Amino acid sequence: MKIFAFLLTKLLLIILLTAFFPFSDTIAQTVETPVLEVVTVDHSDIKPILTWSVNEPSLITGYSIKRLIYEYPFVKPMSYQAIDTIYDPYIMTYKDETDVFGDAEPDQRLEKYFVVAFRIIDTDTFFNFSDKHQTMFLQSSNEYCEKRNKLIWNKYIGWADEFNKYEIYCKINSGTYSLIGSISSQTDTVFYHPNINPNSEYTYYIKALRSDAVESLSNESSVSSQLIDLPDFLNSDSLTVDINNSVHLFFELDINSDVDNYTLYKYNFKTSDYDSVMEHQGKDIRNIEFSDVNFEYNKINRYFLAGKDLCNDIVIVSDTMSNIFTEAEEANDEKKKNYIEWKDEQINSEYILYRCIDDYCSVIEHTYDDSYTDDIQDIFQNQFINETTSGRFCYFVESSDIGYLSRSNIACVNQEEVYFLANAFNPNSQIKENRTFKPKIAFVSDYTLIIYGNFGNKIFETNDPNTGWDGMLPDGSLAPRASYLYFISFKSANGIQVRKKSYINLVY
Repeated sequence: MKIFAFLLTKLLLIILLTAFFPFSDTIAQTVETPVLEVVTVDHSDIKPILTWSVNEPSLITGYSIKRLIYEYPFVKPMSYQAIDTIYDPYIMTYKDETDVFGDAEPDQRLEKYFVVAFRIIDTDTFFNFSDKHQTMFLQSSNEYCEKRNKLIWNKYIGWADEFNKYEIYCKINSGTYSLIGSISSQTDTVFYHPNINPNSEYTYYIKALRSDAVESLSNESSVSSQLIDLPDFLNSDSLTVDINNSVHLFFELDINSDVDNYTLYKYNFKTSDYDSVMEHQGKDIRNIEFSDVNFEYNKINRYFLAGKDLCNDIVIVSDTMSNIFTEAEEANDEKKKNYIEWKDEQINSEYILYRCIDDYCSVIEHTYDDSYTDDIQDIFQNQFINETTSGRFCYFVESSDIGYLSRSNIACVNQEEVYFLANAFNPNSQIKENRTFKPKIAFVSDYTLIIYGNFGNKIFETNDPNTGWDGMLPDGSLAPRASYLYFISFKSANGIQVRKKSYINLVY
């Protein structure tokens, strides 16, 4: 009931004061105009404080404080309402702690006020009111990419030509406030605080100064400088060239960092600069792979991977990787030898040389040199003792002592096919080699041998170069002495199909 009575008294006074506003031109002369000196914000409790002045308080009954009400039940939005009344004319300061029309929130918005001085004589009330003043509402934000904080506030209204300057104050974390800048234009209400420290909290306020040193404070506004957890590492794992001469680059990422934009760069020999090739978004995969569709296996290609922050600035780079370019050919001065050489931008590397024959690869040399001559004489001789190969010799080089694995392209040499065809054989010979008809053949594939009978019928067929005809007929009997037509076909290492037919003499 007490609260209701208080509100009713306030409301009656508001109605009484409002009722006289239309006649202010005639009756205001009997009440001195109050001068609202300043509206400021008390940082201890975030409440607005008003200070005003009159020359002759003895001729005034009291003051009504009016605040702009943005929105409140049963109150016209954006209207000024009396929030309190002071009946002591010598009190000329007021802290807005009332909640009659809701709390003042100078840290959420600007608050506007004016003061009404009134005088009651008998049953008449006379009044006059000050100019309007408003608090400064400060907002701050972090602009990570510019490495600065931005402050923006509304201009202080109420001093007209008496405005002097704004002063900007700042404290970092739990430190003390210090002056970091000033602005002399009343309408210039934006300030940038550059070169901020990462992972710190900045708190600001604005001080508006009048020419006679009267000051108004804004609310305090805090902002934390954004910090990106940068990667601790970005490892180049391997650069490998596959059998199709396509390159595959593998990198290891720090998945605990905030960086999730990685760009692969490739050296451009025409411009002497690195060009962006492709990007990877995401940080949840520790190992990522890139494949360069424009890779040229027969020249050196250089790459590196860069991690970028939210501003697309490079914050970490991998080691530069380059491919090893390998070439192979028959040795010029000697038969049954292959010459392999490779080019690599790394120095003092140990290389592992691999030889591949019919899809089987094995290490044939460890060397610090950049070339090697492979003697395949033994392999050639073994062709005639049941170890026939296609004659295609392929080589690649690995280097893994440079911090990552580098595997070269595959370079191949095609050895010319070799074959010897007998014109007779004896199944009853005391020499085992002469008991079957089997061509001596080396470095071929897709082999076929067919023997035909006297009537053109097929009496023997094989696709195994190591299997010969022992003179037996399909029924298990020994074929009679005669000349038999044979057909032989095979493919050379160069992919040329060779077909031959002739006669073999079966003797006893």
